[in-house]
Amino acid sequence: EHKKLVGMSEVNAKYRYVQLCRSLKTYGITFFHTKERVKGQKKPVAKMLGITRDAIIRLDFESKEVEHEYPLTHLKRWAASPASFTLDFGDYEDDYVSVITTEGEAISQLLAGYIDILLKKRKDTGVVLDENDNDVATVETVGRVRGQAGTAISTSSVAGYDSSQGRVGDLGFGGQPMARKGDRPKNDVTVTDIGSAQTAVANILNEMENPGLPVPGSMSSLTPQQWRQQLLTNANGVASAAGKLVGAVSGPGQLDRNALNNCAKEVTLSVDQMAAAVRGASLAEGKDPDGEMPLFDGAKQVADAVAKLLKASKDASLNPSDPQAKEALRTAQEALKNAGTYLAGACNGLLADSGTHKLLLESAKLIAAATNGLCNMAEQSAANIQDPGKRQQVQTAAKSANQAGLHNLTVTEVLAPAVLDPSCKRQIVESAKAVQSANAFLLASAKSAGMDPNAMDRMQEMARAVADAIGQLLGGTEMAEPRGGTDPEFAEAAKAISNAAATLISAQGNPALIQSAAGTVKTCEPSLIAGAKRAAGKADDDAVKQRILQMAKQVAEAVKGLTDVAGNAAANPSDQAAFQRLQDSARKLAALTSQLVGDAGKQAAMQQLRSNSKFAAAAATGLVAAARNAATAINDQTEQANLLNAAKGAAEAVNALMASLAHAQRHPDDPAAQQALMDAARKMAPGAYKLVAQAKSVAPSVVDPGKKQDMLLASNAAADAIKDLLNSATGASSAVGEQEFDEASEQFQAVMADLDAAQMFAQNGQMEALPGQTKDGAMDLLNTAVRGMGNAAKALVGAAKTNPDQLGPGAKDVASSVGQVVTAAKALAGSTNNRTTQKAILGGARELANASEAMVSCARSIASNPRDPALAHALTNAAKAVADALAKLIAQSKGADPGAKEAEEALQALQRDAMRINTVPVNLGGDFNGNSERLLQSTKAINAAIAQLLHAARNNPNGLGSAAKTTAATIPELVDAANAAAGSCPVKNVQGQIVNSTKALVGEVGKLIRTSQVASARQGDPDAESSLAASAKAVGNAVKGLVDSVQSGT
Repeated sequence: EHKKLVGMSEVNAKYRYVQLCRSLKTYGITFFHTKERVKGQKKPVAKMLGITRDAIIRLDFESKEVEHEYPLTHLKRWAASPASFTLDFGDYEDDYVSVITTEGEAISQLLAGYIDILLKKRKDTGVVLDENDNDVATVETVGRVRGQAGTAISTSSVAGYDSSQGRVGDLGFGGQPMARKGDRPKNDVTVTDIGSAQTAVANILNEMENPGLPVPGSMSSLTPQQWRQQLLTNANGVASAAGKLVGAVSGPGQLDRNALNNCAKEVTLSVDQMAAAVRGASLAEGKDPDGEMPLFDGAKQVADAVAKLLKASKDASLNPSDPQAKEALRTAQEALKNAGTYLAGACNGLLADSGTHKLLLESAKLIAAATNGLCNMAEQSAANIQDPGKRQQVQTAAKSANQAGLHNLTVTEVLAPAVLDPSCKRQIVESAKAVQSANAFLLASAKSAGMDPNAMDRMQEMARAVADAIGQLLGGTEMAEPRGGTDPEFAEAAKAISNAAATLISAQGNPALIQSAAGTVKTCEPSLIAGAKRAAGKADDDAVKQRILQMAKQVAEAVKGLTDVAGNAAANPSDQAAFQRLQDSARKLAALTSQLVGDAGKQAAMQQLRSNSKFAAAAATGLVAAARNAATAINDQTEQANLLNAAKGAAEAVNALMASLAHAQRHPDDPAAQQALMDAARKMAPGAYKLVAQAKSVAPSVVDPGKKQDMLLASNAAADAIKDLLNSATGASSAVGEQEFDEASEQFQAVMADLDAAQMFAQNGQMEALPGQTKDGAMDLLNTAVRGMGNAAKALVGAAKTNPDQLGPGAKDVASSVGQVVTAAKALAGSTNNRTTQKAILGGARELANASEAMVSCARSIASNPRDPALAHALTNAAKAVADALAKLIAQSKGADPGAKEAEEALQALQRDAMRINTVPVNLGGDFNGNSERLLQSTKAINAAIAQLLHAARNNPNGLGSAAKTTAATIPELVDAANAAAGSCPVKNVQGQIVNSTKALVGEVGKLIRTSQVASARQGDPDAESSLAASAKAVGNAVKGLVDSVQSGT
């Protein structure tokens, strides 16, 4: 194909390229992310809606494959709402095209613009030239659908009513007022009797399956709360009309068919009005239908119950003496009552958390299953009762108990989501207690009938299982919390920013790490600020709201400041001042972020733990029921017994967890109660996991495929729920430690304020010795404090590796130890009149405080992400910085003693010599043998100097300075010899080994001088001596490594 283009001019090639681009379906397209409801799927499916100059295109979200294309000329009208967008293509499509989106207004405006262009281009003949010169297109009639506001009277699937009974409202959509498809609904039903009422209600239910579809008149000036009240009024109207219908069917006297049909018409109209109200409430609230829709769920339950009531009423009217028809009518009436109660709870905002809903549902299922098992046992054993009357009494009692269990399940299924509503809770509790009473009567009947004692024992054991399940259900009704939830986006953003700040504090000399961490901060800031605004919007107290908003503003400013200094620090990795500014900015941001989050992290973690406790209890309860059911299909008695024993153990573990959960919810501010819940969550897991393992182990022996499948599904669900429970317990443990981190932060602030005052006194010459404090005493005090600080730092690093739960207490210990070091440093500074020494000691104390605070900040991040290797590395670097600061402080504390100055000068000389090592070897002359011999001789000189340094550190502190300078004096010759040997080495890889070994040796010598300073100041301290020995060994190993490198090249 490309050969055909040979010789084409540049202008023609460009023209053909543009022509090809314009021929694409997606040329000039504007995409909108939407969702669509698909039959058979609970959650909407992500799609893309694209609009071009001449078409509307629907695409698969993942593959971007075009699924449907609608010519723009087919569009008749559209309607936008806060949560959806609906298109009407008239006779070209069988139904409306409705998508879920919050960008309805933007879509509406874009469509209006394209429609205007089409109308302007249309000629009198109805024919226009398309922009493609080769094609001529006929533009069909296009209805002008610019955004209009008007008033419309709605229609529905119910016809035959006076228009005054219709729903009137102001339309605020970005399109024309829309009725049902066509000017008159295709499925309109004129309600004349109870049969046509059934058809009309079925149509209303079908319409309610698409909650995103706008309904004329549904957008009005009513507030969401007013819409809810209207919906509640309509629901009450349904109940009232339904009561009349039941009265017409079952009332005394002869059945009046006309009255029955009129009641059916009234019920249907009430349902129609309720359907309009629930859609209006949903649109007024502007909620994305992707989430849970309790108002729609409640309204659909009511409509469904009405449909069943109409059927039962019709059957009862045709067979007035049929007991089954009467029972069906009673059942339908009760179902409508339950549905109305749930809808009332939803309208009043009394919806329980999903964990409680799941727990109540599984408990009710367990009650029904256990009761059914008890009743089957009773009926089987009753066959052995000789007295027919007593046998019949037991069988009747068993049937009643079984019905009570099923009734409790039905009531709970409907009302559990609204258990916070007192009426819903009361009905659930009463139905559960009715099961208990029915079971008690069954046991009493069996006993009085003289049932076999062994059978009685088994029945009593099964009854106890029912009682336990009832207790779990009743306890669950007391644990319900208002539906809400945490803000995961806010929590994740806060965590990411805190972690990035901790990384920045220890990222000196690493431009890539600085840029990455600063980028994370910048990326997460919008989510953090948006979450803070959401939290402020939920706050009832104006003072709290303003405090959150003010703190969010300060965080935003801190992010901007950090971003600015991070760029400079990354561009100048060797600039100590630039990195110090970056550290200060990172510490400030971390502190502000912590304050912004406040107790939200802890509260969110505990809320998650409570929620996951309910889910785990529900899942384990479901597995217990499935296991008991599957046990009846296992022939092997041993396997059956093992499974039932495991189920019993899991049930007991669930009961223990529920007790701790109830206590924790009653005492939310009691740390002991919250800790007990964490412990209970961990203790519950083994028992539940044992049942999971047992269920999977015996599954091959379950002969009933359905029961086996149910048990395996329940075991998988339980395993997942327990895993989530354990993760949330870990998260809660970490969150509880946040309070200790906050206390550590407050201690650091107090230390810094103390140092500020001390340094000001030193600057002004106002530093005074404490009464009775000698220099030697102050030095001893400092040595003791430094040892304590070192131990606290080691413990914190150890906790990060082995026990992250103890990082909070460890952080407090570090902060406390820093305070003791600063106190001792102040005492020592006050014992000398040398102002320079005072400043040096206090400056060293401040450097230690800064390094320690950075280490605690890293530990705080690790508490939230204990398995993050980057954070572990940052903590290691921070701990090294603390160790260096301690050594430097000890050296500066001896500033008035002979040798301290010389040691500092020796270290500075080492740094200069280290920079002279040629990273890229250069041939400086001479042969390798001669140069290598020179290098080996220099290592011998270093060994001799090291021996003098160690002797001074252990036995002659006053000679330490001189020994340090002697050691440093051997390094220039080492560096010169190493450069010459590496440059003349004939083996390339050995050149690099010599260079690296020389760098390592110089670095270890510097560390040894620092360690020697500490050891000389802490004579007789085992830890100091151990560190000195380890450092000396490291120098010896470095010398050996260098020698080995040299010899490998000869």
